[in-house]
Amino acid sequence: MEQEPMLNEHNLAESESRANPICFAEPKQGHELNAHNKQEYPPMHTAEKKTSLIRRGIVFLLLSLIATNASAQDRMFPSKVYADEALRGYETALFDYFNISKANKFACLVKPSYNGQYCLSYNQRDNLLILKRAKKNIWSEQGWTYPLDSQLRNPGKKVDAEEYSLQISDSLADSLQVMFASAILTSSLIGDTLGGLGGVTYQFMLSPRYSSWGAVCWSPKESTNCGQAVAIIEKLCKYVETGDKEAAENLIGEIVRVTNLFRQYYPAGYRHEKTFCI
Repeated sequence: MEQEPMLNEHNLAESESRANPICFAEPKQGHELNAHNKQEYPPMHTAEKKTSLIRRGIVFLLLSLIATNASAQDRMFPSKVYADEALRGYETALFDYFNISKANKFACLVKPSYNGQYCLSYNQRDNLLILKRAKKNIWSEQGWTYPLDSQLRNPGKKVDAEEYSLQISDSLADSLQVMFASAILTSSLIGDTLGGLGGVTYQFMLSPRYSSWGAVCWSPKESTNCGQAVAIIEKLCKYVETGDKEAAENLIGEIVRVTNLFRQYYPAGYRHEKTFCI
C-alpha cells in the first residue's frame, strides 16, 4: 500500500494548490484583470469615480470645518476687521441706541440675527452694570439694508427697550475688565468663526467711545474659551435683570478662570504680567 507523502516546506504550496485550485478565466466583456492578484473586478465608470471623490471630499471638508471651528472658538476675532466701512452706520446706530458712551469702561453688545439686540455695559462713574434689551430686532424694524449707510427705510421708527442696572463691587468690575482685555488682546484673524446664517454675535469692547479695541465671537460652543466668556455675560445679564447682586459677585472666581484660558495665548514673557487696560 502506497503511503501518502508527508508535507514539507517544499511541497506545501503544491499541495494547497491542488486542494484549492485557482481558475484563471478569460475576462468577460466590460471587465478587466487586476495585475496583482489576477482576480476579476468590475470597472468603475467615470461618473461613479467622480461621485465617489466628491463624497469623500465633502466628508473631509465637513470634518475639517468641525475640527477647525472647535479649536478656533478658543480665540475671538478682532472687531475692527468685522466692523468694516459698510457696517459703521448700523454700529453707530446701535451705540447711540444702547447709550454706549465715554462713561462705559467696557461693554458687550449682543446681536442676535432675528431677536432683539441687547447690551451689557459698565458705568464706572456709578459702579453700575447696565443691561438694555431691545424688544424687537433693530435691524429689521428700522429697515437696515445693504449698503447700510444709504438705505435706511424707517430711520424714525422707535424700538422699545427694557433697561436694568445693578451696582457691583470694584473687585467684580476689575475682574470683568481684565477678562475683556485678555479676550480682546488675544483675538486673532484666524480666530473664531466670523458669522453664519442665524446665530448670535457677541462683541466685546474696552472703552468703546475712546478706542476701537474690540473682538467678536459668533455662537460659540459652550466648551470653548469664547463659549465660557459668553456664558458669563449671559449669567450677568440674568443677575442684573433680577437684581441678584450676590450671585453676580460670586462669579469672580469663574471670571478669573476664563481670563487665564485666554492668557494662555499671551507670549511667554507676558503670561504672568498684569493686563494693561485703558
